[in-house]
Amino acid sequence: MSRVMLVYKRSSFDLYKDSDDELIRNFIWSNHPEAKRKRESHEHQEKTLETVVHELQRQGISFDQIYRADLDKPDGYDYVITVGGDGTLLEVAHFILDIPLLGVNSDPNGSLGFYSSSNRFNFGEILADIDSYKTTQLHRFGIKIDGKSVREPALNDVLFAHSNPAANTYYVLTADKVLDPVGRGSGVLMCTPSGSTAFLYQENGIMTPLDFDKIQYRHRAVRGNKSQFASEINIESTTRPARIYIDGDHLTYPVTLGQTLNITQGPQITIIGELEERRKKMDPDYNHCGHCRDNSVNPHQTPDI
Repeated sequence: MSRVMLVYKRSSFDLYKDSDDELIRNFIWSNHPEAKRKRESHEHQEKTLETVVHELQRQGISFDQIYRADLDKPDGYDYVITVGGDGTLLEVAHFILDIPLLGVNSDPNGSLGFYSSSNRFNFGEILADIDSYKTTQLHRFGIKIDGKSVREPALNDVLFAHSNPAANTYYVLTADKVLDPVGRGSGVLMCTPSGSTAFLYQENGIMTPLDFDKIQYRHRAVRGNKSQFASEINIESTTRPARIYIDGDHLTYPVTLGQTLNITQGPQITIIGELEERRKKMDPDYNHCGHCRDNSVNPHQTPDI
C-alpha cells in the first residue's frame, strides 16, 4: 500500500455547538438525553479519528485527510478509509469506481455501521493485513434522467417522490418494459441488495442476498402493495416538483413533469470485510443461504420474480 485517502465526518455536536441559532446552541449544551448522546458520540468520533491517524503514521502509510463535504473523485489512491458511520461511507461511495473502501465505525454504540468492518479497537490489526483482508463486491445503481447519466451511483437506494412529502406523487412506471398499473402514492422506493436492510426494509421490504442481481422496488403509501423485482425500471414523472433522493437526503436531483428516470445495475464497489457474515451476526433469522425473508416470504424460498 502506498497511498490512502482518509475521509472523516464532523459530528452533530461539532456542527451545532457554535450555531448562530441560540435555540440550537442551548439544546446541544443542555442536559437533554439526546444532547448528551451527541456529545458522547462526538468524543468517540474524535478518539477514533486520532487512532486511525496514529496507526497510519505508525505503519508508515502516506495519506491525505479530507472532510467528507470537501470530497471529489479520488484519484491515485490504493485505498479509501472512512471514519464515521454508514452515512459517511455512502457519501464516499458516490465518488469511487475501482478503489477498495474500508469503513471505520467511529461510534459502535450509537451507529449500526453495517458497511464498517473496523473500529478504533481493531483498526491497527486490519490495516496491517489490509492487502490480504477479505472483501465484498456490492451492486450499485446506475441512474439516468432523460438519458443523461447522474454522476453518483447509488449503493443503498433511490427514492422518487414529490418534493413535498405530504403531497401525492404521480408517475408512469415500467419494470422490464412492462407497465406497472399503480402510478400514484407517496413515490417509489428502489433498493440494492445491500440496501435491502435499510430504508426499504423498514417499509416491509424483503432482505435479499448481497449477490442478488435484481432491483427491488415498492410503491409507497399504496395499501396492500408488496415488493417487486426487475432488472430495469423507468419512471415517467407526471408530477411537476418531483425529486430523486440517492442514499438518503444529502444527494438529490429534481425530476420535473414529463422527464423520465431510468434505474439499472451500475458499477460494483469493493468493500473491505465479509458483509454477508456481518448480516448473520446482526440478524439471527438471516439464514446462511442468504435467501429472502419478510412476513409473507418463507426464509427458505427465493422471492417470486
